[in-house]
Amino acid sequence: APAMPGITGNPIPDIYDAVSPSVVGVLNYVETKTDKGKMVDELYGSGTGFVVSSEGYILTNAHVVEGAHKITVKVFGEDMERAATLIGSDTETDIAVIKVDNAQLQPLKLGDSDKVRVGEYVLAIGNPLSTDELANTITFGIISATKREVTIDNYTNTYLQTDAAINFGNSGGPLINLNGEVIGINSAKTIT
Repeated sequence: APAMPGITGNPIPDIYDAVSPSVVGVLNYVETKTDKGKMVDELYGSGTGFVVSSEGYILTNAHVVEGAHKITVKVFGEDMERAATLIGSDTETDIAVIKVDNAQLQPLKLGDSDKVRVGEYVLAIGNPLSTDELANTITFGIISATKREVTIDNYTNTYLQTDAAINFGNSGGPLINLNGEVIGINSAKTIT
């Protein structure tokens, strides 16, 4: 039998504790008209993002913030929503950068997705289904495939595939390796 590396202990709780404060809820508000003709911001959808710089820059998916009249961010452990500014987005790669001012945010370390191997353990952290009730939920899995070409909305991109549970609202959240590094952004789920 091949020699197997020994695994001692479970690093996942420590990784979660270190990474979780840098994962945020992203809320997309659209402008709608009330029955009385008044224009108001109404919550259209939500997703996840993660901090990439101490200056308040956050990565998420373009589809999370698409069409937003107003974007806010909920930092884990805080009740208030913080105003965010859309810096830029690219629908082809489904990436967006938003910025929050005047917040003490810790950036996550970025890993190298080109070095990811099939079978590596990964963690998905995000806000599935609802930013408040299920905020900063973690799921665990492996890399099922690398360099998987998938066409979404007529754009073909190369993706990492994981069997970690991903749900609506996880979009824009980080896929983390066991070194606590971001190796991908959760952006799509196959539904049959």
